[in-house]
Amino acid sequence: MSQAITAETPLLQVSGLTVRLRGLQDVAPVVDDFTLNLSRGESLGFAGESGCGKTTAALALMRLLGPGLELSRGSVRLGGAEILDLGEREFDNIRWLRVAYVFQGAMNAFNPVITIGDQIVEAICRDKSINRARARERCQDLLESVGIDGKRADAFPHQFSGGMRQRAMIAMALAANPDVIIADEPTTALDVVVQSEILDLLNRLQVDRGLTTIMISHNLAAIAMTCDKVAIMYAGRIVEMGPVEEVLGHPSHPYTRALTAAAPRSDQDFRAIEPIPGAPPRPDEPRAGCAFAPRCSFSKKICTTQQPELRLTKGVRVACHLVEEL
Repeated sequence: MSQAITAETPLLQVSGLTVRLRGLQDVAPVVDDFTLNLSRGESLGFAGESGCGKTTAALALMRLLGPGLELSRGSVRLGGAEILDLGEREFDNIRWLRVAYVFQGAMNAFNPVITIGDQIVEAICRDKSINRARARERCQDLLESVGIDGKRADAFPHQFSGGMRQRAMIAMALAANPDVIIADEPTTALDVVVQSEILDLLNRLQVDRGLTTIMISHNLAAIAMTCDKVAIMYAGRIVEMGPVEEVLGHPSHPYTRALTAAAPRSDQDFRAIEPIPGAPPRPDEPRAGCAFAPRCSFSKKICTTQQPELRLTKGVRVACHLVEEL
């Protein structure tokens, strides 16, 4: 576990970020009132089932939403300065240069007909003060820093294994020495040995470079290995957030309890995995009260009529009417 580097003013401050389906204002938001603070050197994991808004929230931070989605409100401050109000050309100096994204599925993220090196050089040259010859040297250094022989810069994506492509994608994200890196499912489709290597690499880079990192993953164990804090998302909202040891070790929200019960544990004897019945609601489905209430075995009448607010309870923020009882 990496150690967080504290600062008086959080490096990344997100407040009230809300994403909706374009043209459908009468349905539930895809991401609803997303709020968090991260200091320099801290790491945060987003966890939850597919369709709970993890990737959408991260893409909203980068202003990379698809045409069917729109950012309806919210604030994102980087180093104390608001960035969502910037024009597209100004925001281009934020994207990659200060906030970088490691996309899910590295094979799809790379252009298959351009060498790995040329694609990393292109990212490095976003910094106009670096010429192409110096960028080529830096590209090799970056590949070496993630465990790839710099001479392989002339290889095409199909000539790299899955783990090497993921490492190269991380190298590309580091190209401009960003303050924040967002890694979206960085271990998807990799075997367990390579997964461990990628997680170790992310940990090392965070410590060595003082990076602030956000990792999106279904794998609670991966988040426990790499993150200081974790935000559990359900139906577009954060339902529990706090130190990773507390949230995953002593979950307060019924959804977090259900997630941890559904995950295999290496520190326990063989036990039956407890699946969560049902599925997260779609944005266009009618919704009242707590979105998790229809799947919650502890649900009471208030849960079906009033949406709980995220509030601080014993060092952890939890959105649940019954948190004191549970």
